[in-house]
Amino acid sequence: MGLTFNRTSLLTTASLCTLILLTLLYSAMGHVFWWGWPALTILISLSIFRLSVSQLVLTPLSTAIFIYSILMWTNIIFINPAVHIEGIYFVCFFFFSFLLGRSLTLQERNTFLSITISVFCIFSVWAVFQYLTGFGYIIDAGYRANTVYTTPNLYAAAINVLLVPLIIYRFGKSEHKLLDIIIPILFIGLMVSQSRGGWIAFCGGITTGLLLLKITGNLRLNKKTWLLLLNCIIIFTVIVIYHSTEKNLSLVTRTDKTANENIKSTVENTVKFTSIAHRLHFYKIAWQQTKQHPLFGNGYFNYKYFLNRDNSAELARYGTTHFVHNDYLQHLLESGISGLICLLLIIITFYYQAFRLLRDTDKESHQTQLILIVACITGVFIHALGDFLLYVPGIMLFAGLTLGYFDQLCSTKDNLVLHQLPLYPRKTFNLLKSLTLIFIIFSISLPVAARHFSLASDSAYTLKRYTDAFRLIQWAQHLAPYEEQYLYAEARLWLKATRDQQNIEAANKAEELLINAINKNPFEKYLLLERSKLHRDYAHLLEDPVSIDQVLEWQQEVLAWQSKIKNNAAQIEYIKTLQRAGRNREANKMMAEFRQELIQNSRLRGLLNQALKPKQSD
Repeated sequence: MGLTFNRTSLLTTASLCTLILLTLLYSAMGHVFWWGWPALTILISLSIFRLSVSQLVLTPLSTAIFIYSILMWTNIIFINPAVHIEGIYFVCFFFFSFLLGRSLTLQERNTFLSITISVFCIFSVWAVFQYLTGFGYIIDAGYRANTVYTTPNLYAAAINVLLVPLIIYRFGKSEHKLLDIIIPILFIGLMVSQSRGGWIAFCGGITTGLLLLKITGNLRLNKKTWLLLLNCIIIFTVIVIYHSTEKNLSLVTRTDKTANENIKSTVENTVKFTSIAHRLHFYKIAWQQTKQHPLFGNGYFNYKYFLNRDNSAELARYGTTHFVHNDYLQHLLESGISGLICLLLIIITFYYQAFRLLRDTDKESHQTQLILIVACITGVFIHALGDFLLYVPGIMLFAGLTLGYFDQLCSTKDNLVLHQLPLYPRKTFNLLKSLTLIFIIFSISLPVAARHFSLASDSAYTLKRYTDAFRLIQWAQHLAPYEEQYLYAEARLWLKATRDQQNIEAANKAEELLINAINKNPFEKYLLLERSKLHRDYAHLLEDPVSIDQVLEWQQEVLAWQSKIKNNAAQIEYIKTLQRAGRNREANKMMAEFRQELIQNSRLRGLLNQALKPKQSD
């Protein structure tokens, strides 16, 4: 595992560097179109162009990953009532990273590893700066370091992908002075993330690797060193737990309770007020919804909608999220039992191949290489129990490449090969690769183009070029017909014309577009809110207006699905509709309650005063 910087070609090196940069920017900024699309385009191009006829080999692991990816894409496009481009990109990052990993040579793997280690050493220095000064944050994470990742836990997970195998390699029968510098730098980066999940995954990966080294006879540790290592793990575990619950401890020790009561209260407060409580609440919501569609799930990337339907006080304290913070439970929720089985099949086939290959390999260097991979991936599987690693390209790129390289090693063993795909003539195979690449790149580019047409439409409308605005947004709809946002974007243009001109045609066109958008994504309740406002304020322009009672029912549905605490606009509109219906007593009562909730928020209080003109109680 030499950290050499020899390049097989300038193009490969440049592509790998660009891929790492764009993927990390995607993880930081979270923008599919500006960072996700170019990163995925480079990844797909590399993985397909480097594919050779000799690599068309099916192993248990590659078969499991192929089945898993097909099921996820099927769920996203055909089963899910709401298509999410992010979901397609997440699965693509995993699948094509795995495909690229299968084609990497040893030298190319070392090149990629060297670049990645260098980047994360810089990140560790940056993380220490964040932790000590409180500055340098792209995304605020409190007192914890996160560098380019959205949360400190994800940053810790990414570091573990590198740190765990490096430590295992150092504990093996190897000498590498550079590792004695790199490992402490990365380890400090892990510590300042203050991630309990990251630390548990680290300990799990290290323990797995050391045990395998011990079993294979490649470990050079005596009993004293083992004892020292165990003590260090215990000490650092206490430090991580203490710092992550420090506020709770100080809160409890300020009381006049006995020692036993203090301990009990500390445990209760830790569970109640830290991220443990967040996750327990998220798990509860996910498990309840899982029972509705157990076989094929509730749709990929739809968890946020079901969480928003929860109006409990916990949601107000924790906020909303797309993620259950447990990848296994989220797969059960979104893709059902079938999706969870496919995910578990990847884990089972990975360990099956690993231990079969480890048993049949006598060469020490090959054994050590396998153990590094097992330790690394074990850490990822463990951390996925408490976070959303399978939804982060900046982690899935590294994990997918590792699994792909591992499967490449397994494909050389006849007893691990299930099937050799047909060997096509070279020209035919290259033609198939080119056509496949063109089709995939074209497909993932359509939503990007649709987004640009939508932005151009907004600009044209601002410049009062109305004909161009409508034409551009309709082009966006043709390019991405499964997305409701472009139907809503055109509906907004017609709604503005309805307000400005009291135009009958505009009102009915907006109604048609809103109905179509709701049918494409029934979970986005802001669409129903807009439709209710249209029927309440412009019923005289519509061909088939609904009653005011129906409008109230629609708005009650919006409030039931999107937390009242988080959805202030829906509450305001509901109060206005109550007033329109002559139910002024209810409107005034609800408005008083709403004012009380927002008494500390001057901006929202001003919004209330502008939007509402209270009437006298009837």
